[in-house]
Amino acid sequence: MRQRTLARLEQAATAVLCSDWKILVGELIFTLALAYVVLNVMSAEATEGNSFYGPAIGFTVATGIFSVDRTTGRVFNLAVALGSGVTGALAWSHSWIYVLAGLVGGAGAAALFTYLHPSRREGERPLLSQVDEPVPGTGPAGAMPRNLP
Repeated sequence: MRQRTLARLEQAATAVLCSDWKILVGELIFTLALAYVVLNVMSAEATEGNSFYGPAIGFTVATGIFSVDRTTGRVFNLAVALGSGVTGALAWSHSWIYVLAGLVGGAGAAALFTYLHPSRREGERPLLSQVDEPVPGTGPAGAMPRNLP
């Protein structure tokens, strides 16, 4: 008679990954891709009114997982890196890679988005002195309403 064993909670085995440079490059590429897709679907003017946010982000994550799963540990997010480190799925000695990839990938995605979407650039917003009513109902710019008795 065969015994059925119940699943039990144990510490996860630490993933065996490639060299630090391969992990860094894979994480950097897909962190940048994920952050760029999130910026596009959430804040680009061309995507207003669309409802494909979930599939776009989900397919980006799925592509990253299928591409670099056994190489990097498929983190793409600092919160996942922290959770994987706490559970023992990833070694703490690789944590610098995930922090660096997250920061550089996010900054790269922001720079790329700003470059490719010039209407969202900070310098093209009107100055406060050029706006007729900075806050609706307050009158011309610089004129503060007085509420004296």
